[in-house]
Amino acid sequence: MLKNDEFRLLQELIYDLCGISLRENKKAMLAGRLNQRLRRLGLESYGDYLRVLRTPGSEEIVHLIDAVSTNKTCFFREQEHFDILRSQVLPAVWPREGGKLLRVWSAGCSSGQEPYSLAILLSDYAGDRDAMDFTLLATDISSRMLATAAAGMYSDDELDQLPRAMLARYFMRGRGARAGWHRIIPELRAKMTFRRMNMVGDFGMQDRFDIIFCRNVMIYFDRPTRERLLEKFAECLSPQGYLFVGHAEAMVGGNSSLFRRVDAAVYQRRSP
Repeated sequence: MLKNDEFRLLQELIYDLCGISLRENKKAMLAGRLNQRLRRLGLESYGDYLRVLRTPGSEEIVHLIDAVSTNKTCFFREQEHFDILRSQVLPAVWPREGGKLLRVWSAGCSSGQEPYSLAILLSDYAGDRDAMDFTLLATDISSRMLATAAAGMYSDDELDQLPRAMLARYFMRGRGARAGWHRIIPELRAKMTFRRMNMVGDFGMQDRFDIIFCRNVMIYFDRPTRERLLEKFAECLSPQGYLFVGHAEAMVGGNSSLFRRVDAAVYQRRSP
């Protein structure tokens, strides 16, 4: 059983590591997820597990972060955001006469459905215009989820809501041992870069982005962490670039000088 003092120590460690603020009602959830790690490591108690985590250079930290990360996602989740992206945002930041490389960042990409949804939409929007090109950075704190995303393979069940024409154009159907699976075509995978990133750490970005999707990530952070994160997103956006957040996430009021509201959970960076 996870004791109260052990839970508090884990809360503090998780917050320090990645900014995720676990409330008291998450104790049972955390115990259930970490119980698998205890069994795999042959440990008898959560106290033993904490001692492993405190070992200098412990690789178990990565597994702890994987355990507390929430990875619920699907293709074209919150469809209205993709409609706004196509109808309002892309015409503003990506002129059809071409010549501009569009830079997009999916922050908290989980197992890849969001960045691949973005890549599909951007490819459709560009059509056959060779001058319209884009790159897409996908980041997550979970190494396990990033490995899944980089592979770009999804089951029939994960793709059952997509139109057949989209499946035929952007996915390769598996055969033999891979029957029932589909893989994103190489042309789209070539436009993607996957990188592990801790949102509370230094982003280390060299280029600015025209569009950032960070949806259903900040909901797990406390207010000061969200405020710092929004400031860093503003720094990473090109002038008048766009930020998409989850519908359950409200922009912090103190950052109104950084962003203006465009639509539900869609914001544009104000000119410096």
